[in-house]
Amino acid sequence: TAGSFNVNLPLFGPKLGVECRTGGNSGVFKMILTFPTAITLDSTSVTPDPNAPSATASVSSSSVSGSTVTVNLTGVSNAQTIFVTLSNVSDGTHTNDVSVPMGVLLGDTTNNGSVTSSGSPNDVILTQSKVGQSVTSSTFREDVTVDGVINSTDVNLVQSTVGTKLP
Repeated sequence: TAGSFNVNLPLFGPKLGVECRTGGNSGVFKMILTFPTAITLDSTSVTPDPNAPSATASVSSSSVSGSTVTVNLTGVSNAQTIFVTLSNVSDGTHTNDVSVPMGVLLGDTTNNGSVTSSGSPNDVILTQSKVGQSVTSSTFREDVTVDGVINSTDVNLVQSTVGTKLP
């Protein structure tokens, strides 16, 4: 692979953060959350999308190191919005639950909640335009196979998901 890259996951607002790269056959993803100060928490859980009847997801492990929380997810199915909940997050002064939404839509390289091959934005054309380029912080979304190269395999995978969208 070409390393780890960040997908912004806004907590609020109309724009959802969407992971468009494959999680492999086991639907494995890692969510790293950074807080402004060191925190503690009681537990982590994930809720699959209630609007996607066959949606699945589970937390395989989680850890806290200072202000960073790492949540390892498995069994995350495609075409859904998951909600990762951190229970009783405390900075020593305030304690609250924190819920972080993340869209999971294989091939959505344009980050708009649907995989398209016509019009604008167009996931297939965007991925084709990056073939042969190095995987960097500005091109990692087009490496949907997460193998460290952007090539025809990525384009074919995006093409195979055209028409898929988040519920």
